[in-house]
Amino acid sequence: MMSEAHTVRLTIPSKFDYVACARSIIVGAVEARSSLVAERLEDLMWVVSEAVTNAIEANLVTDPEEVVEIRCDIEPGRVKLSVADAGPGLPESTEIQDVSSAARLDREGAIGLPLMKHLSDDLSYSSDMSGTVINLELRQTG
Repeated sequence: MMSEAHTVRLTIPSKFDYVACARSIIVGAVEARSSLVAERLEDLMWVVSEAVTNAIEANLVTDPEEVVEIRCDIEPGRVKLSVADAGPGLPESTEIQDVSSAARLDREGAIGLPLMKHLSDDLSYSSDMSGTVINLELRQTG
């Protein structure tokens, strides 16, 4: 078991081909540090995929040349993930629904935030016209 924090930072282009790359690097780094058990690693895999995909989609709306910034702080039994985009921001009225309610919505992308909230222990975000930052935390015991 590790005894100190470790940080991974990635900057990726706003291209969907890079989602799997970001996921592999983040999950691989967490696995190498033995910070989470296998079940929580799977949750992290989904959370990284959803957050990075949402960030790429947001950047494509405003400027496809913008990048996605990813930071992952790995601590014993805890992972903090931050994903930032330069998209148009979330609507002010964004309320994160329960994942089962979101699954019934009849629109593309409706399940991303609810799924991230469901799989993580803590989710917060800041958003304005210059972009969105999603902050998530996963702990050893979810």
